[in-house]
Amino acid sequence: SQAQTTSDAFLVLPTRVLGTDYYVMAYNSDGKANGNTVNVSSSTPSQFAVLATEDNTTITVTPKTATYINNLTPQTITLNQGESYLVQAKITPQNPRSDLTGSHVTSTKPVAVFAGQQRAIVPVELADSLISRDCLIEQVPPVGTWGKNAFLTPYPLPQGATRLGQDMYRILAAYDSTKVFIDGNFIGAYLNSGGVYSGELTKGQTITANKPILVAHFKKTASDVIMPQGNIELSDPFMLIIPPKEQFLKSY
Repeated sequence: SQAQTTSDAFLVLPTRVLGTDYYVMAYNSDGKANGNTVNVSSSTPSQFAVLATEDNTTITVTPKTATYINNLTPQTITLNQGESYLVQAKITPQNPRSDLTGSHVTSTKPVAVFAGQQRAIVPVELADSLISRDCLIEQVPPVGTWGKNAFLTPYPLPQGATRLGQDMYRILAAYDSTKVFIDGNFIGAYLNSGGVYSGELTKGQTITANKPILVAHFKKTASDVIMPQGNIELSDPFMLIIPPKEQFLKSY
């Protein structure tokens, strides 16, 4: 995905590894409101899309937050090969940070799921202080390919980038009573199906769990509102799903 001042890229998975059971890894919406009215032109939603690989594929979407068209009502649609269905989070003055992470997608035939945010500031909590944005997008692997072990790897801060904010990670659970450990330390609460745990990505760490999890890195925004105009930075937000240890090979 590339346009002026925004880009992101993702690994495309082969159709033979696609599945029929997915949980969405995305990022929070960034909503701007004028009183009780949302400023649509400056608001960017959490989102995902489902793509069918075969005709007559019935897809059921159970959203984690209200969606733009159907609110919290589960959605069932039928797609033919090559057709896609876009789901965007509903942004309201009361919920400007709506997040579709944890939404459940099931299908009668294998589908591809792509998720992220239309054009995000990371972390979204500093949206009033940070200024540069990028599209966030990754192809989400089906639950059957998830693992129980993953590694966090920090990123260097590019020279000239703002020190406001911090790179982050997210851990997503597919099943109830998922117990997650970071460097052997329990995070303090069990994750249920579609549950998310977030943290700052500051050092290399090992994540383990008793049930399958999905882990993603989120690189932070590089520019803030007080930086000189026209300052060209070396990085901006991106989203990266981390393959589990179980998928590593012993030789290449």
